Amino acid sequence: MAGPELRSSRFGVQIYWDSGPSTQYFNSLVESKAGWVRTEMYWNEIEPTNTAPDQFDWDHADRIMEAFNFLDVNVIATVDFAPGWAAYRRNGLLKERGFEEMPEFITALVERYDGDGVDDAPCSPRVDYWEFYNEPDRAPRAWGDYPDQYARMLETVYPAVKAANANAQIMFGGIANDWFQDQGGQFVRHWTEAVLDAGGGPYFDIMNLHAYPNFWPEHASQPPGILEKVEKFRRILADYGFDKPIVVTETGANSRYNKVIDNEVQARYVVEIFTQTMAANTLAPIWFMLYDTPDSPGAYLNGLVTSDDPPQKKPVFYAYHTMVDLFESAEFTRILPPEETGGEHILAYQFYDTANDRDLYVMWVNPVDTEEWRTLRFEAASATQYSIYSDSLTISDEMDGVVDGWVTVGFDGAPIIVAIDR
Repeated sequence: MAGPELRSSRFGVQIYWDSGPSTQYFNSLVESKAGWVRTEMYWNEIEPTNTAPDQFDWDHADRIMEAFNFLDVNVIATVDFAPGWAAYRRNGLLKERGFEEMPEFITALVERYDGDGVDDAPCSPRVDYWEFYNEPDRAPRAWGDYPDQYARMLETVYPAVKAANANAQIMFGGIANDWFQDQGGQFVRHWTEAVLDAGGGPYFDIMNLHAYPNFWPEHASQPPGILEKVEKFRRILADYGFDKPIVVTETGANSRYNKVIDNEVQARYVVEIFTQTMAANTLAPIWFMLYDTPDSPGAYLNGLVTSDDPPQKKPVFYAYHTMVDLFESAEFTRILPPEETGGEHILAYQFYDTANDRDLYVMWVNPVDTEEWRTLRFEAASATQYSIYSDSLTISDEMDGVVDGWVTVGFDGAPIIVAIDR
């Protein structure tokens, strides 16, 4: 079934607004030009007690969705935090009563935010993408020990979602698939395969991954490894006879679990990661997150902006803008092979900018912080070279000392983008 028409930019951000939308960050969201926003819907907050007839508290959820309704964004709503009466763990296994009652809750939830004007929240906000749980492959705090029951949950909610909004798309819960239990971590290997073995495959429309570059050795021969991770899951789906879109609902860099990296390196990563998600033909990459969390031992400094009031734009904010501005109408063409790049540590990707009839090349040298200088040549009389912050430079044929119909560009760990008119 075809999904709803996509709106606005192909890139998105994660937002946690536990106390409701805040002007402090709302303005940053508008300025980011994000086309997707991922946020959460807490079942235990909307239906804290089980009553007959059902009584729902929509206040917090309505405030969030009304704010998003003023933006041209695709909202991904993650349903989690089940109430104690419905689940053994708020992010995990449901009790039998939970399985019985969840369809009623989901029907009311999806209907309220389907934007059709019937039984809607104020302003009729529209949510077409519903994700069920965050990182469900975690054990024991999520569904990691119960892949068969997660499949049952998907089978339970799928018809309820579709009955309330025929355009809605059900997303598999964004899985970590890294830091496995045999590595001292919390995530279950082959958990997705176990869900598919249990019959969960027909009951979601979109596969959903989390992909962070610090885990690249698990999936690739060099960082950031996002492309290879997506391709791995495309193969898994194919092995079970499925061809589903894939979304990356969490990706990012800088201070994940307080492992701080330089702001400049973080900005480089947004270009590398988004380049690979486009090359992998994902539905969207969602940057975790819009803003830094306030300073604490467990703070996330992954944001495009700081947690100050007002927030301050970080270098990554401007790199994010560069990707939105240059690649909004770009289609992936190919990965340049080593015989063209001249080295195995050089990654280069070609795109076609349909709106401007030009080729765009993104290239860098691994690792991300290297100062090793390399060059590439392109057959063209001239080209425009962009930094990750959109600074531009015209490169002409004669600048390399030889007039031969080729231009030469230089780069290191900082990606550059080269535009050549067709």
